[in-house]
Amino acid sequence: MTAVPVQPVAPAEPDAVDRVAAVLERHTGMRVQSAQRHRLERAITGRMRALREVTRGGYADRVERDAEEWRRLVPDVAVGETHFFRDMERWEAIEREVIPDLVARRRGRLLNLWSAGCATGQEAYGLAMVCERLRDRYPGLKVDVLGSDINRTALETARRAEYPESAMRGLKSAERLRFFEGGPAGYRVRAALRGQVRFEELNLLAWSGRPHPGRGYDLILCQRVLIYLSPMATERILAALAEALEPGGVLLVGHTESITAPPGCALEWLGGSHGFRRMALEAPPPPPAPPEAEAPPAAAPAEWLPLAWEAAIAERYADAEAHLAGIARTGEALRLAAWIRLARGETEAAAKLIASALAEAPTHPEPHFLAGLLALARGRTEDAPPHFKRAVYLDPGLAPAHFHLAALLAAAGRTEEARRAWHSAERASAADAERIRRYVGFDAAAFAQVCRSRRSEEESGAG
Repeated sequence: MTAVPVQPVAPAEPDAVDRVAAVLERHTGMRVQSAQRHRLERAITGRMRALREVTRGGYADRVERDAEEWRRLVPDVAVGETHFFRDMERWEAIEREVIPDLVARRRGRLLNLWSAGCATGQEAYGLAMVCERLRDRYPGLKVDVLGSDINRTALETARRAEYPESAMRGLKSAERLRFFEGGPAGYRVRAALRGQVRFEELNLLAWSGRPHPGRGYDLILCQRVLIYLSPMATERILAALAEALEPGGVLLVGHTESITAPPGCALEWLGGSHGFRRMALEAPPPPPAPPEAEAPPAAAPAEWLPLAWEAAIAERYADAEAHLAGIARTGEALRLAAWIRLARGETEAAAKLIASALAEAPTHPEPHFLAGLLALARGRTEDAPPHFKRAVYLDPGLAPAHFHLAALLAAAGRTEEARRAWHSAERASAADAERIRRYVGFDAAAFAQVCRSRRSEEESGAG
């Protein structure tokens, strides 16, 4: 029998991959960045061979007219490694603050929890595990956990509930014994826990365009999803997720994905990061005005705040707080108060002040910078970079944020990124002398020299 020759795939037309990426963005909101583009190109090549399609232009035509075809590409673009209880500080806040608060609000009613963008299911099962632990405190706690994702392949893994060792690194030995049994892939979620979680295929962009008859979710997690979407899709999906919350319900997104509260929600500080709480349908009446004698102090003389900064820079923290005593805790005075608490190692007090600063001015870069310093002070090094990245996104000239981000990248072995961050810190130093003096303790010239030296070290190491 003569073998039928397989026709070679022709060179790519310049715009064929862009056309396919545009279809994915139009239907899912996913914006194909450079990292995903290589995966998309490989997926296109594989599908062309399977379909015996000769040109990428011809395949792009197929994708544009066949919804099933673009859906086949989603798993190749929307991939990501994850594990149980990733971002432990956020999970501790969910167990310590968020769910107990919801239990108190709902007074015995079933809690509806949703992992929107659950990938292979670890986040959805993680919610069930947290609630299982909380039943020691709340014996009647009842929950329904939904995990949804657009990636069919990932959902198949979620439904099997079987995970390798690499997915278990967020779990202690006792938790592995409590929640898992042996399985073909290494570990399998026990049947009792699997029964509390259901999974659905869901395209969040398409879902966000449908009417929502009523709110119903007490907690929605949508983490590491919006960062991959276009701004238009992000805004639309955030608004729909907020609309799907019960009054008093909480929406948690990734640390850097959005700090602007969607309609009907208020920004809240929750466990080292921010979240959004759905406001009541009818706002409660404002509290009565305090008596005249309890009114806030009048504005302090203009020199008090600079004097407070000078004392803090000199590490005379008691003097700095004395200067701040007569100043209303807003704006720069609030940020300085937080900085003083951080410098004194009083992390819990600092956290409350930073939360107030973020709620007061969510688009000001310095509260995010202080949140990064708080993560470092608490020993949560892995949580600090997103805060510093957000700070330099809001203000590219914030040299101390570039400085700390560069040091973290270097410690993580991300040499090229660290080199660029040192360069950014040095470049920003000329116009940011005062914040360098306040937050780092160097003058601008010394700061720039340190950045140059560290950048040279990274370049030498890379060479």
